[in-house]
Amino acid sequence: MDIGKAFEKEIKDVDNTIEEILPKEPKEAYGMLYEYIMRGGKRIRPAILLTVLQSIEEDAKKREDIYKRTLLPCSLLECFHAFTLIHDDIEDGSVLRRGKPTLHVTHGMPVALNSGDSLYTFIWRKLLDINFEHEKKLAMLKAMGDTFREVVEGQAYDLWWEKHELFDQNEQDYFMMVSKKTGALIGISAAIPSIILDKPSLFSPLYAFGKSIGIAFQIQDDILNLVGEEEKYKKTIGDDITEGKRTLMVIHAISALGNPDAERLKQILRMHTTDNSLVAEAINLMKKSDSINYSQKVASKLVEKEKNEIASLLPQNEFSRKMIELSNFIVNREM
Repeated sequence: MDIGKAFEKEIKDVDNTIEEILPKEPKEAYGMLYEYIMRGGKRIRPAILLTVLQSIEEDAKKREDIYKRTLLPCSLLECFHAFTLIHDDIEDGSVLRRGKPTLHVTHGMPVALNSGDSLYTFIWRKLLDINFEHEKKLAMLKAMGDTFREVVEGQAYDLWWEKHELFDQNEQDYFMMVSKKTGALIGISAAIPSIILDKPSLFSPLYAFGKSIGIAFQIQDDILNLVGEEEKYKKTIGDDITEGKRTLMVIHAISALGNPDAERLKQILRMHTTDNSLVAEAINLMKKSDSINYSQKVASKLVEKEKNEIASLLPQNEFSRKMIELSNFIVNREM
């Protein structure tokens, strides 16, 4: 699936909305944000939100009106995602984001940190301009607030495990962490249409669907970080080894390898090394334990389950079919 072509209208509309609403002045706070957000990215979250919305609302006239009004909250969710990436790059010491130097590399850490904060505060103010009835707006603000909290909690678990060199996580710990860090924002993207269209019974199943898709997305991202092509992936291959990330592959490998290989993998992860030979050694240990194939199968099973779920939740139309195609893309993508 070529996501750019399949969701060309949605992506263009969201990008245009971001360009329209994003502050340009003072440039010291906002000047570098537009370029950063417009570097590309898959726009998975807005694609899910707008596709689910259009699938549920089958009246063409109503759908067009609601679609236009939904572009603002949809674009603000994408801006929040960009905010998390700016801070994530700082916390992980990443040097590339979407094929270009990260903001803290080009502008320094204090400026990048403050720009991320500027974006975050702008988002909260702009959310008040959402053009829906008071009760719907309030419900969306509460749901987004809960989601934003979950995202930073998930990141906190990830950072804590690295900082304190903890290797006692099991798979459930990983799923808990990533369901917050990555899954929550995709979950709320899938669920917001239920608020907009007065379908409260759909909120929880759509949120669960989005969270599961988010977990699969993160697993695939972790896989690509080890075995992807840097030109396609647009981030440094092996960064997760340098950062000492506790991915599903690491957790599975430590459990499956046994000593001394498991201890060697832990040792390399503790080093936060940029040495290519050591990074390659860690990747080979995960290949030896079949952890990469194992993780790919876990992601595929998650998506297959959720494809069946979404088929039962949404009306059968061109938009629900696009949602299933998007689910397939998430576990088969190379970037």
